[in-house]
Amino acid sequence: MDVIFNIVCHTRFGQNLKVEVDGKEHPMAYVDNGRWSCAAGCASGGTYRYVLTDVDGSEIEEPWPERYLPKGKRPVTMNDEFRYRDMSSVFMTTPFTDVFCKPRAVKELPRIHKEHSLIVANVPVVRRSQGVAIMGEAPLLGGWDATRMLPLIPSGGADWYIQLPTDQYLTHSEYKFVIYDKETGTIAEWESGENRRLPLLTADNVYSYSFRRERYDWHGAGVAIPVFSIRTRNDWGAGDFLSIKKMVDWAAANGLAVIQILPVNDTVSTFTEADSYPYRANSIYALHPMYLNMDAIGTLHDRAAERRFRRRAAVLNALPTVDYLAVNELKSEYASLMYVQRRNALLQDREFVTFVKENLYWLKPYAAFCLLRDRHGSGRYSEWGEYAVYSEEKADALFRDNEDHFNCCYYVQYNLHQQLREAREYAHSKGVVLKGDLPIGVSADSVDAWMEPHLFNLGCQAGAPPDDFSERGQNWSLPTYNWEEMAKDGYRWWQRRFRNMANYFDAFRIDHILGFFRIWEIPQSAVWGLLGHFNPALPMTVQEIEAYGLRFDRERFVKPYIDDELLSRLLPDEELRGEAKAAYLECRGDGTYSFKEMYDTQRKVHDTFGRKDLTERERVLYDALMAMHTEVLFIEDDKRPGYYSPRITVMKTRGFECLDGHQKWCVTRIHDEFYYHRHNDFWRDEAMRKLPALLKGNRMLVCGEDLGMVPPCVPEVMHRLYILSLEIERMPKDIHTRFATPDKTPYLSVSSTGTHDTQTLRGWWRDERAQVQEYYNTVLGHDGDAPVECTPEIAREIVGRQLHGNSMLAILPWQDYMACDAQLRCKDIDRERINVPENPNHYWRYRMHLPVEDLRKLSGIESRAV
Repeated sequence: MDVIFNIVCHTRFGQNLKVEVDGKEHPMAYVDNGRWSCAAGCASGGTYRYVLTDVDGSEIEEPWPERYLPKGKRPVTMNDEFRYRDMSSVFMTTPFTDVFCKPRAVKELPRIHKEHSLIVANVPVVRRSQGVAIMGEAPLLGGWDATRMLPLIPSGGADWYIQLPTDQYLTHSEYKFVIYDKETGTIAEWESGENRRLPLLTADNVYSYSFRRERYDWHGAGVAIPVFSIRTRNDWGAGDFLSIKKMVDWAAANGLAVIQILPVNDTVSTFTEADSYPYRANSIYALHPMYLNMDAIGTLHDRAAERRFRRRAAVLNALPTVDYLAVNELKSEYASLMYVQRRNALLQDREFVTFVKENLYWLKPYAAFCLLRDRHGSGRYSEWGEYAVYSEEKADALFRDNEDHFNCCYYVQYNLHQQLREAREYAHSKGVVLKGDLPIGVSADSVDAWMEPHLFNLGCQAGAPPDDFSERGQNWSLPTYNWEEMAKDGYRWWQRRFRNMANYFDAFRIDHILGFFRIWEIPQSAVWGLLGHFNPALPMTVQEIEAYGLRFDRERFVKPYIDDELLSRLLPDEELRGEAKAAYLECRGDGTYSFKEMYDTQRKVHDTFGRKDLTERERVLYDALMAMHTEVLFIEDDKRPGYYSPRITVMKTRGFECLDGHQKWCVTRIHDEFYYHRHNDFWRDEAMRKLPALLKGNRMLVCGEDLGMVPPCVPEVMHRLYILSLEIERMPKDIHTRFATPDKTPYLSVSSTGTHDTQTLRGWWRDERAQVQEYYNTVLGHDGDAPVECTPEIAREIVGRQLHGNSMLAILPWQDYMACDAQLRCKDIDRERINVPENPNHYWRYRMHLPVEDLRKLSGIESRAV
C-alpha cells in the first residue's frame, strides 16, 4: 500500500531525518515548523522506524525503534511525533513491554474502517489490571464522564489504539488519555499537561501520540544469586540453567520480579580453580558447559554407566561448596557420551542445524579454540605453535580432521542455549525477568583475542585503583580495549555482544561501567594495581608539572624511593632486612637504595617468587619487595615517554613523607587536580562517543555498576542515557555521609545491601563493629550497644528499608534475604561469602546451604508489588 509519512521533529541545522520501512531507507523532506514528510510503498501491517542523522553522521534512534503500519490496501497517512529518549525510554525496555506490563491479549493495528481515523497512544507502564482510554468534551468521547470513556485496544509494545469517525464535530474537541482500573472502572491516572485538541480527522489517517507523565512511581524488587550457587535436590554439584526455574518459583512466591545472576560465559582456560572466576570469559558468546542440566539431555543406554554417573553426581551434590573441577569433568564426560549416542539423529535435527548455521561465525572458532586448548592443556594460544595466529582456513582444516569434536561442542552449546531460553520463558510466565551481568573485559587467552587481536591492547592489563576492597588496587589480568580500532566498524564486536545477551536477558548489569569512560591500565611490568594509570587520559609533561611550582627530579620522583626507615617498616625482622639489602637491592650512597637490574620491576620479583609455594618468611619478603616498587611519586606513560601521571594515593608513600612542605603542597595539588578535575570533560566525551553507539538497538534495561572512584561526569552521562546506577547503603557516593539513605537514592537506580564483592549483611555486622555501631544508633535509631549478631529482626529492618526506598529496583543478595529468617539462615557466616576482591586467586565456589525446593515464603518481608 502507499503510505505518506508525516512527523514533527524539531531539528538543528545540518540534521536530517529518514524513515526505514521494512529495511529500506527513505529520506524525508523538511516542510515547515518542524514537520517532515515523504511517501513510500509499504507492505500491509509492516514495520517502520524514524532515524535522525546528526551533523557528525551519528544516528539518533527512538527508544522504541519499531512502529507498526495498519493492515489494508488503501493509501494511508501516518502522522507521528519523534520520540526522543527520556524517562519513558526506561519503561519501553523488554522487562516492561514483554513481562511486567504486557497485556494479556494484543492485537495488531487493524484495517482502518471507512471514513475513520486511527488514534494511537504510546503509554508505558500500564499494569495488567489496568487499561487505557480516551475521554473528552465531545459526546462521542464521553463528555468528560468517566463512565462513558472509550477504552483503547493494546497493540504491542506500549501502544494502544482506537478508531474514531471522521466527524466534523470532533475537530478541535478537547480530550485526554487516561489509565483506568479495569475491575472498578475508576481512573488511576490522568496524563499531565493541558488538554489535547483533536486535529481535523481525515479518513485513512493514523495519528500517534505519547502519554504525558511528570513522574513515574513504579517500584520492584529482586534477588541476586550466581547460577552456580543455586542448590537443588538433584543437581550435579552446581546450579544449572534449569535450576533457575525453581529459583523463579521462590522469587515469584515472595513478590520478587528480578533474578540477577553473575556472568555465565565459558571461562575454562587453565584447567585449575582459577577458571572459577566468572569475569574472565574465553568467549563472549559461548555459555559455560558447567551450566548444562544433564537430566534434560537424556540418559545413557548403558545403564551401568548411567548409574555410575548418578552416584558421582550425588557425591558432588552433597558437598557444602562447588567442586568446580570435578563438576566440569563429570559433565564433560557425560555430555560427550550423550553426543555419541545422539550423533546420527542430531545431525538431522532441524533446530540444531539451524542453530549451528546462524551461529557458525563464533561456534567454529570457539570449537577450534577448545580443541587446541584441550590438546595443549592451556588456552594460552601464543604457545600453540602454528595455531598461535588464528585463520579461518586453519579452523576449517581442524574441523575436517576433528568433525566429532566440533559437533560435540556445537551440541553442548545448542543445549545450553535451549535451556537458558527455557528458563527465561518460564520466568516470563511467572512475571519474573532475568538480569545478566556484562563483564567489562574478556580473557587475554580468549577466542575473541585470538581471532581479532587488533581489538585489544594485549600488552596491558585492566584493573582498578585502590579502594575499600583493596589498598593495593586490583589487577584483573584482562587486556584493555583498542577503542580506536573498534570504532572503525561502528563497534560491531560490542553490538553483537549485546544482541547475544538479549537472547537470554531482559536486563543486564554493566560491570565496572567506568571502563567506558576510562579504564585503569597496568603495564605488564607491574603486578599490583597501585602502579596503574587511567587510559585514555591526559598525562602531564614536565613543563606542566613544574608550572605547579615543583622542580621535577626524574630520578627521585619516578624511581622507587627506598630508605632504611621504609625497610624497617616493611621488614621489621633484621635478618630478613639484611637479606633484602644483600640479594635484591643496591645502596646508592645517599642513604637510599635501588633494585638490582634482575629485580627492577614487580613482574621480575613476582616471577622469582610467584611460581612456587612460599613459606611464611618468603611471603613476607615477597610482599615487602613488591611494596617497595610502589614507592614512586610519578609514573611515566609506557606509550608516551616524557609524559607522567601522579601515582594514585601518592600521599601515602614514604617518598612523599620525605618531601619538604612546599613539595608536599605541590604534589598534593597535582594529584587532586589530575584525579578529580583534569579529565571530567574528556572522559564524558569518551563515554558519549562509545555508549550510545554500543547500545544502539538495545531493548534491555541497562544498569551500571558505578562504584569506586567515580568522576563527576559518570552520573551525568548515565542519567543522560537513562542507565540505572547502583546504590549500596554502606558505600555512599556522597563523601560527606557515612551511609546512603534508601529513601533518598536516585529513582533511576538499583539499591542493595551489598554485592558479590562485599561481605554479606551478617558478615558486615560481625566484622565492622565501629561502623555497625554508628549505623545502629544513627540510621536505625536504636539506643545502646549494637547486638553482637545481626538478628533476624534487625535484618528484616534493614532489608525493609531497601525494599521501600526510592530506587526503582531493590535487588538484594539471596543470603541477606535468608538472614531475615531464623530457621532458614545459614549457621556459618563465612560460608556465605561469594568473592574476596583483595585476593586475586579467590576460588568462586559458594553454594546455597539449602535446596531451593526447601525454601518457603519469607515472613515479615513485603516487597513492592510489580
